[in-house]
Amino acid sequence: HYFIQSNLSDKDTYQMKHIVLAISVLLLFEVGSSIDLNSRLTALRFTSSATSYVAFTPTTDLVSDLKYRATVCSWLKGPATNTYNTAFTYNGDNFRLSGLGNYNRAAGSSYVSYTNPQKHYWHHACLTFSAASKYVRYYVNGKLASSASNGRQISISSSYKVVLGNYQAAHKSCYFGGEMLNLNVYAQELTADEVEVLYHQGLCNFEADSQEHNRILKWEDLLKKTRTGSVTAFTPTNCTGARAVVTQLTERKGQMEKLNETETGLGNCGETLNSTLEKLDDAEAKLKTCNFSTGRQRDWSLFSGSAYINQTVTLAAASKLKSSWQGVAEGMIGLPLTERFIQFLQTIDECSEERPWENLRMEKYYNKVFTKELYQDLTSMWDDVADKLVGLEMTPKLIDLLNHLQGTPTSN
Repeated sequence: HYFIQSNLSDKDTYQMKHIVLAISVLLLFEVGSSIDLNSRLTALRFTSSATSYVAFTPTTDLVSDLKYRATVCSWLKGPATNTYNTAFTYNGDNFRLSGLGNYNRAAGSSYVSYTNPQKHYWHHACLTFSAASKYVRYYVNGKLASSASNGRQISISSSYKVVLGNYQAAHKSCYFGGEMLNLNVYAQELTADEVEVLYHQGLCNFEADSQEHNRILKWEDLLKKTRTGSVTAFTPTNCTGARAVVTQLTERKGQMEKLNETETGLGNCGETLNSTLEKLDDAEAKLKTCNFSTGRQRDWSLFSGSAYINQTVTLAAASKLKSSWQGVAEGMIGLPLTERFIQFLQTIDECSEERPWENLRMEKYYNKVFTKELYQDLTSMWDDVADKLVGLEMTPKLIDLLNHLQGTPTSN
């Protein structure tokens, strides 16, 4: 487990945490995790108003297991200063998590109160209840802050509402007015150790919930509920780096899945999806560097300097004269030559004028792997031109002639 803390002062340690974060996310994608990473980084901001809340009526089947044991945990920040501030309730005092730390309650217990010094910063708050243990406990950042005895049960009814951001819908003196992330309700009285594990998973958390098997009200589902008044979804500043990682990897995962769906022969080519995509990216990057925008202009001008004028063309000089698409072709070696790949090559307008991509459709090459031999067959005829210059003097007249060649060179 890696606890990614947001207020680190040591820059190197902070960067290392982000490296660990990125590796963790990569591993999640690698194993095909079902974790909703976007919801893990999406918080809700409530205004200091009675009309800012989320309310819905859960089915009794969903919440029936809360009757004898229950826990609600959430990351909270900056609640309003109203005395009866409330972050979450299931039918009011029946099961209530305070936004400030005071007036927590479950099943008619005494109020479990605590003056929370962390209230203006992101902090982890949990309220646990058990009819068997006859206790209600309130935890802040993984540590027990307050408790009270209780011997009753949480009432369950088809008419009871769950409310985020207030004690009841539109209650005038109990609104939350702060920020909330990853609120979950569990059909279990979590132990002190289990609460501490949830806390140490961190604010920007990509790990599987350690209590997933007990989770009945889930943050990713709560985010989909109808919001009343001004309730805004946002990414906490602490998590913007993590959001960027998720965005990039989500896009890459989409590419990988699309390739996997469309390329039936991909599994036999000996390449993983990721390495194939990397080679495609490399090929595309090389194609974009081609300087053919003005009538397939070649880089003969590189030889206009004193280093080449009136000098004999060497093998090294000839290699610089070759078409830059040669590097692209070399980068393709080992890739499966499928219909999609051919279409990809044909869409590159900058470098594909009269290139022999259509030859790839011949039976000799189609659905084959791009080999060194195939590369030799497709190498630009400009290579032959450059090779024939070896031994000639690179005079201004020859440079001028090369600069005026626009089409594919013929035997002339």
